Amino acid sequence: MTQLWYIGVLCVLISSSVRGQLTETKTTSSEAEDIDVVSTDACTAPMVVGLCRAALPRFYYDGTSCQRFDYGGCGGNDNNFETIEACNATCKGTSGGVMSNEPPSAPASRKRMAPAEHDAGSPDVSLREMTAEDFAVRCLAEAKTGLCRAAIPRFFFNGTAATCQSFIFGGCGGNHNNYGSVEECQASCLVTVIPSPRKAPEGTSAPPADCTAKFETGPCRAAFPSFYYDPSTQSCQPFIYGGCGGNDNRFSSEEDCVTRCSGQEGTTGKHGTRSNRTPAYVTVGTLVVFSAVALAGLLLVMLRKSKFHRRRRDDKEELLPEDQLTTEQSA
Repeated sequence: MTQLWYIGVLCVLISSSVRGQLTETKTTSSEAEDIDVVSTDACTAPMVVGLCRAALPRFYYDGTSCQRFDYGGCGGNDNNFETIEACNATCKGTSGGVMSNEPPSAPASRKRMAPAEHDAGSPDVSLREMTAEDFAVRCLAEAKTGLCRAAIPRFFFNGTAATCQSFIFGGCGGNHNNYGSVEECQASCLVTVIPSPRKAPEGTSAPPADCTAKFETGPCRAAFPSFYYDPSTQSCQPFIYGGCGGNDNRFSSEEDCVTRCSGQEGTTGKHGTRSNRTPAYVTVGTLVVFSAVALAGLLLVMLRKSKFHRRRRDDKEELLPEDQLTTEQSA
């Protein structure tokens, strides 16, 4: 009877061991399948710039090789790599054509792995507008724990990944990129970024145009086609505005630039600005220099003439007899 009991226990142990190995093998196979699905989807997804208007250098796989493109900063898909090395490591050798812009429904394994995020690629989504300056403060600042030592789960917007991610907030300090839920984070930062407006001085309805200032792109990284006035050529020239900062020599259209600044002149000053008074200073300075040169020339001629007459007189004194010289001097 005891022997039968030992045999039963042994059978149970062997059965449990075999079942565990089968489960581990199945789990490993499922994980590998998930990773393979994600990798394949990333490499065959179409290149998507996204809805925001930044200009971040990224790389995508076009079915044969990795190519560079400018990423808008939010939305997009997994076919978006920060370096060409990461793109090649993930997609090089992947066969199959690139999918259309209407992606099929993701498999259950992909849905389990995907983070909770807003589907920014959906054409039905109506995004509100936010200035580039506000977007930089509220959504591009790095997650900041703060000085206190609490452990409060919060969310911040990762501008590089264009998703809301969790972090631990200490309870005090921090910055504006700090939200209580994923939904609040998405509602605040999944927006259409527009240029920051120029601020008008108090008591005026429109900001004055500084047509002689050197153009400035500003510290933000958006890409808004704009125009500035170049006094040296008296023409309006295009440039790319980053979205915030800069100065008043910036116009949304060439027509507006010409209307506000046409005909103004100036040269660059020491602080990068241009002054209409500079040509007047140059003219006055030139006249002063010419006057000084002319005066010096006149003095030189008078001095040489004086020396010439004195030399003739000395020569005459040496040639005439003393009595005749005395007679001429008395006469």
